[in-house]
Amino acid sequence: MSDDLAKAVAVLEARAAVSELVHRYAFNIRRGILDGFEALFTEDGEFHIRGADPTGETPPIDRGAHIGRAAIVAYMGTPGRAPFKVIPMIRNLMIEVDGNTATSTCLMSSRTWPQGGEVIGEYEDSYRLEDRWRFTKRVFTVFTRPKPRD
Repeated sequence: MSDDLAKAVAVLEARAAVSELVHRYAFNIRRGILDGFEALFTEDGEFHIRGADPTGETPPIDRGAHIGRAAIVAYMGTPGRAPFKVIPMIRNLMIEVDGNTATSTCLMSSRTWPQGGEVIGEYEDSYRLEDRWRFTKRVFTVFTRPKPRD
C-alpha cells in the first residue's frame, strides 16, 4: 500500500472511531448507562458546560467544569442532576484528525422527557488515541433564548 493510501485509510479509520465515540456518549446518555462514561474519557479529560445566546451577541456563560475522568463520571451519576431526561440527536458532526489527536464539532438537539421541552446545543471536542480514541475535552454549549432588548 502506498504511503498516501495508508495515510488516507488511517484518517478514515480515525474519523469512524471518533464518530462512534460521539454516538456512544449520546447512547449512554439516552440509556442512562452511567458506568459507560469512564471508558469514553482520558484520565485527564475535561467536561465543560456553558450557556450561550445562539446569535452570539453575548459571550457564553460558564455553568460548570469537571476535570479528570473520576470527576466527569461522578457528575454524570449525580442524582437529580437534571429534572428531565434528554434523548440526544447528533447532527453535523465534523471531525479533523491530526495524527493521534483530533477535534470535532457537532450540534445536539433533544426533546426532554417528561416535560416535552427542547434542548439545543453544540459540542466542541478534542480527542487523543490511547488504547482507543477517547475524549480529552468536551465543551457543551447549551443555546438559551436571548434576553429581550429594552
